[in-house]
Amino acid sequence: MSRRMTPGRRYGRPIVLNASEGGFLAGLLAGDGTFDIGPNNGGQSWHCRCSIKLRSDDAPVLQQLRAATGLGTVFGVPARAGSKPQTGWRIGRQHECVRLASALTRYPLLNKKAGDLAIWAQAVAVWTDPTIDARRRCARMKALAHRLAAYRSMSVWPDNPPVDISPRHVAAFLAGFVTAEGHFGASPSGHPIFRINLRQDDEPILTSSAGSTASAGSISGRRRRVLRRGPRGT
Repeated sequence: MSRRMTPGRRYGRPIVLNASEGGFLAGLLAGDGTFDIGPNNGGQSWHCRCSIKLRSDDAPVLQQLRAATGLGTVFGVPARAGSKPQTGWRIGRQHECVRLASALTRYPLLNKKAGDLAIWAQAVAVWTDPTIDARRRCARMKALAHRLAAYRSMSVWPDNPPVDISPRHVAAFLAGFVTAEGHFGASPSGHPIFRINLRQDDEPILTSSAGSTASAGSISGRRRRVLRRGPRGT
């Protein structure tokens, strides 16, 4: 991250999170977070935004993260066309995006969305760089938006390098990731089952998770990857 991306007098103090808070935040964003680079006024200017939506009864999770980071706004999303009501957390001001991008360098995302974050952080740097004129800023952010859209294609397989993180961070990350993506249920015979369903291009995070835990489990699926834990044969 460039020096301009480091929070300072202009953007406020860096976010201070402990390992559990930072790991949980990273895991939740890896599961359900969205990093956006979008146009304003038909492309006359551009913005960056990070957002996440959970079930409305999970609102306390987002409210606690909002309180811990001091970033963004938590808001309600009413039910529509048969959907369930949700709660959202949106981070979209320049100083907020700079501080979030800086914090997430210490608490990495461990799935394909780490690539989304890397491109988004570049866009935040361009967006907040006072030395770039408006025309060049728009051109560069538009190019980064196209790059982000291309990276999200199913044809692009993640190439995340190994990172040196503590077991405590891994545990907190998995707690956040399971909050976003985990499903707890039972088989027809009544055995408990835990399942995570992801896009096929996120298979590496499931392989890594299965290998780092002691519980039995399997990964299956063609178009979507499933991490399934339960008694063998269920």
